[in-house]
Order: sequence, then C-alpha cells, then structure tokens
Amino acid sequence: MNSSSEQRTIKISRKKSIIAIVVLLVILVIWFFTRTTSFTSSYSPRDIGPITNNYPTAAMMPVPSPYPPYRDTQTSSISDTREFLKTNFGADIKTRDVPAVVTNVKNIIKGADGRIDSISSSDKSGRISFVVAKSKFDDFKIEIEAITNKKLYSETVSSQNLLTQKQNIEEQAKNASTSLADFQKQESDLLIQHNKINDSINSQLLKIGNALIAVRANLANVSSTTDPETVLSWKNQQTSLVSQDAIQRSNLNTEYKDYYNQKQKLDTLIANANKAIVDVAKQDNQFTDNVETVNGTVSVTWVSVWEIINIYSPINPIIIIVVLVLIVLIYLRRKGYLPRIQFV
Repeated sequence: MNSSSEQRTIKISRKKSIIAIVVLLVILVIWFFTRTTSFTSSYSPRDIGPITNNYPTAAMMPVPSPYPPYRDTQTSSISDTREFLKTNFGADIKTRDVPAVVTNVKNIIKGADGRIDSISSSDKSGRISFVVAKSKFDDFKIEIEAITNKKLYSETVSSQNLLTQKQNIEEQAKNASTSLADFQKQESDLLIQHNKINDSINSQLLKIGNALIAVRANLANVSSTTDPETVLSWKNQQTSLVSQDAIQRSNLNTEYKDYYNQKQKLDTLIANANKAIVDVAKQDNQFTDNVETVNGTVSVTWVSVWEIINIYSPINPIIIIVVLVLIVLIYLRRKGYLPRIQFV
C-alpha cells in the first residue's frame, strides 16, 4: 500500500493561515533589521578622528600643548613646504578569544620597542593604548594585521602636518636670541657709559684734590707778613673745593648705585632670555619626539559564532536557514513523514 495514501490530512483555515504567515514575516523582518543594525553599530570600525595640534595621549585623548597657540589659527605660507606629520593609529580586532589576542598585541608592541600607556582586558573586550617609533610603525602594522583574518580586522590611520607648531618654536627661538643679543648690547652700552661718567668724576676729583693740596700748602705757610685778604681768599677757596669734592663723591656714589641697579635688571633679563632659549630647545626636542612617534589604540571585541557567520557569509544566514528548512520540509512531505495540509 502506498504510504502517501495513509497520510493524515490536517485541515487549516486559509484566512487564518494567511494572517499567521503575514505576522510571521513581519516578525522576521523586524528581527532581521534589528539584528543587522545592532551588529553594524557595535562592530563598525573605530574612527580615531582628526589629530589635534596638541600632543595626543596614548589613548588618543587631547592633552594641553606645550607650544603657544597664537599661530595655530593662522595659515602657513605656501612657500614653506616642510612636512612634520604626526600619525595616529586605531585598529579593531574581532575574535573568539579576547585575552589571547590582547596578549599577542602587547607582545608585538614590546617587540617594536614601543611603550604601553594603558591596557584593559576581559572575556568580552580589551583595549591597549600605546606609542611606537614611526620608523618601526610599518612593520608593527603588518604584524597587527596578521593576527586575524581581514574580515575580522579594521583600522584607521590619520596624519596631520604640525608645521605651525614648528614655526611657533622657530619664532620663539628667534625672539629669544634677538632679546638676548639686545639685552647683552644694552649691558655693554651701560658699562661704557658708566666708565665714561666714572672717569669724568674721577678726573674732577683729581683736579679738586690737587687744588686743595695747593691751597692747604699756602695756608700752612702763612706768616706774619702774609696779606690777610690773601689768607681769607685761600680759606674761601679751601671751603669751596671741599664742597665740590663732596658733591663729586656723592655723584660718584649715585652713579655706582644707578649702574648696579640697571645692571642687575639687565642680568635678570639676560638670565630669562637664556632660560627661554633652553626651554625652546626642550620644546623642539619634544616636538621632534612627538612627530617621530605614532600614538595608537587597538580594541579587541568578542564575537559570537552567529556574528562570524554573518561576516563571512555572502548571503544572509537567515535566508540560508529558511531555504534549508523549506528543502527539509519538502523532502519529508514527499517521503510521507509529514501530514497533508488542506486549506479550507
């Protein structure tokens, strides 16, 4: 006896069947778009964004710049074609074993003589912030890319020319050198002027001293035959010369005080200018170190088997599953394992 003739028949309302199918399709469509949107937003490549003019931390966060910002908003002249490119790097790795990949990334950074600034790891996610030398960045990036399949890896590399910061440093160095030379010239001119005034006063003191010696010699040799008016004249000369000597000595003392006060101020300005030159040299070294390094982050995220299937499959897995279910149902129906369905 044919097995198909023995199959049970199930009667189903045609209207209710259509409603059930429509409701099921709506549920599937909503579920599909919800899953797709959630997956895309959770695992889209991380954009590290534009590089700021400040030194970025290893975690790509802006930090205060040691360079004055007054030229940062200005456009550099096109004639200055120098490039001081600061590079930032961001990568996202999807994996089934987050701790193992985080350890692998850490070893690659250490192998490139890099510095790890922060690291976090759990079963579901991990993140490493680091700095590596620009000279080793290309080899480092190749090793990071080789950790996983290309479909499970995404990266962003951005660079910005920090020419304005370099120009700021050069301008500061020029201003500091110009100021130092100006202060040193002022100090030299001050010394020349001081020596002239000093020589002039000492010359006057010498003349007054010689005149006093002569007058005092005359007064010491006064005799009874000396005219009283002459003696009075010598005494008046002596009084005047003593007064002149006191005035010149006071002027000399004032000159020395003024000279040392002005010299002390210039010495302070010269010391500040020298310190500014040293500070600018340090800024230039920091700038070079910043340009010659790459700041980066590597984020590691856990993915389920279903998400991996979504990534690798050229067709949405739901469609494949539905097709397979339909094929199985048709097969079982033809073999007589499923009851006949009659729509009424």
